[in-house]
Amino acid sequence: DGLRTHERSSALLKFEDQTRLYVTEQSVVFLRDAGSRLEGVERKSLEIVEGQADLDAPPAAAGGQW
Repeated sequence: DGLRTHERSSALLKFEDQTRLYVTEQSVVFLRDAGSRLEGVERKSLEIVEGQADLDAPPAAAGGQW
């Protein structure tokens, strides 16, 4: 999945584990499955193609997901 913001716009995404991703104006970001699992924990990746994104995440817990 991807997200693009334009001039004078931004986005705030809130995930199930209370992680927040703030995407600033003029940005392009992609959220992807990382493909591998460690002990049954699903892994995700964030790709910032253009612009800026700030991530506010609580400490990782076993079995947590975005």
